[in-house]
Amino acid sequence: MTIDPIEILRKEPFRRILPDPFPRYITAFDKDAPYQEDNVQYQLVSQADFMREYEVSGHKILSRGYYPDKTKYDDEKKQFVTEILSRVAFPFQYVITVKQLCHLCGNNIDFKLSDARPSQQDHELLHDFVQGWLDKNMETAWYYAARAEKITGDAAFCGYMANGIFRWRVFSYLEGDVLFPHYDPITGDLDAFGRKYKLYDEKGRTVDYLDVWDNRYIYHFRRSNTLTDRIRNTIKRFAGLSGWEEVEPPTLHGFDFIPIAYKRSPIGPCWSPSQDNIENYELAVSQLAENNKAFAFPILFIKSTNDLDVEGTSDGRPTMIVASDESADAKTLNRADASSSFELQLRILLENIFRGSFAVNPPEIKGGDLPGVTVKLIYSPAIEKAMADSQEWNNFMDEMVNIFKQGYGIETGRVSRMNALRVRGDIIPYVHQNVAETISNLVQSKVAGILSTRTATELNPYASNAEYEQRLEEERRAIQSPVQQSVTTQVTETAQGDNVVNRTRETIAKAQNNS
Repeated sequence: MTIDPIEILRKEPFRRILPDPFPRYITAFDKDAPYQEDNVQYQLVSQADFMREYEVSGHKILSRGYYPDKTKYDDEKKQFVTEILSRVAFPFQYVITVKQLCHLCGNNIDFKLSDARPSQQDHELLHDFVQGWLDKNMETAWYYAARAEKITGDAAFCGYMANGIFRWRVFSYLEGDVLFPHYDPITGDLDAFGRKYKLYDEKGRTVDYLDVWDNRYIYHFRRSNTLTDRIRNTIKRFAGLSGWEEVEPPTLHGFDFIPIAYKRSPIGPCWSPSQDNIENYELAVSQLAENNKAFAFPILFIKSTNDLDVEGTSDGRPTMIVASDESADAKTLNRADASSSFELQLRILLENIFRGSFAVNPPEIKGGDLPGVTVKLIYSPAIEKAMADSQEWNNFMDEMVNIFKQGYGIETGRVSRMNALRVRGDIIPYVHQNVAETISNLVQSKVAGILSTRTATELNPYASNAEYEQRLEEERRAIQSPVQQSVTTQVTETAQGDNVVNRTRETIAKAQNNS
């Protein structure tokens, strides 16, 4: 198979829809009229824009192009001077990301066998699978992928074999990777995947690299960024060439399919619905800070016909005024406080920032433990968002499980058994809960016969991976202990009886010899 880097380096851009500047109106509707296409306009946004929104230092409010300083003419100095305005930025994007990740990734993946009647061997193999999942830090990989997608809009999980050992990586724009998935137009399956990134050469110059996966191989390409190479590559592109060179022969990745799980968010980062409110909030607070500089402090008013002697601090605040004029007067003028006029605006913006991102600011709790229903009602927006996210991430998790099954099967020498294992991984949203109440409900369900012992044990918040097997082992020991004690007692009594008989026989034999 021939890989053309130019064909790989194609990707649907991230975009945000724009309002229609010219609404259309009709007076009648003709059902037989041909379908009229609406030419939707979008604003293109890059993943670098998402990073600027995420990092506080990159917010628009700190840009003098978006929020310019004031420039005015100084009559005394006969020149223009610039007044630096107050600028306030808030880490709302970081807070929203952490809150959503907490509810989406707070619980470990729940693995269940898909067979209606799994055998004991299936349960044992599932135990090994889950233990390997934990040993390989796959929960961490799942978190890294979810975090990258919620910040930069897409992420990819990659499994690979290194000297027969299964390992993994997460590719994302956070790590400097640009991802290029390609799907079969009929089946929708991933048929090629590209990862573009930059490295430095020995002279400190950046070099572009491109790795491409297909069903069997990994291809490695390189493109230098020196001035000579850029000119040469430009000429090659005019000639229909890519400018990329293959640095080494294709290598087998060791899987029967592309070991890549890719996820892309249709709206970009998780805070996108609230981004406009965040920018307006930062602008309003910056304007409030600027207003407070002018009106928050009282203004000193002095009235006198003679000269005054005013003493003050280094920052200009007067501490003493000496006047020789008896009619002199000094007082402070309190301007109207404009901060109250901002209160309603700031409160509405703040509420909609969290409402639009389904984040919850927990209320102050003055009592003790809350019932589980109350906790769920308080965090219902965040729980609803996590439930919706779990459905969107379901295919991604299935692909992660398939990659891990084959990779871990190769490592442990059980490829066929692992591939035949019908297991699914469910994303269970995390809900702040009363642990004592949860355990009590499990106990009641078990006593009532609604849940099996295995299910109740696995759902216990404090249960380990092999909790059910450990419980069975304890029961076996408890049953065997009385039996072993009885056997030991019988053996001891038999041995004592044999000793008595032997001594009696020896006594009789001695008596006969003496007689």
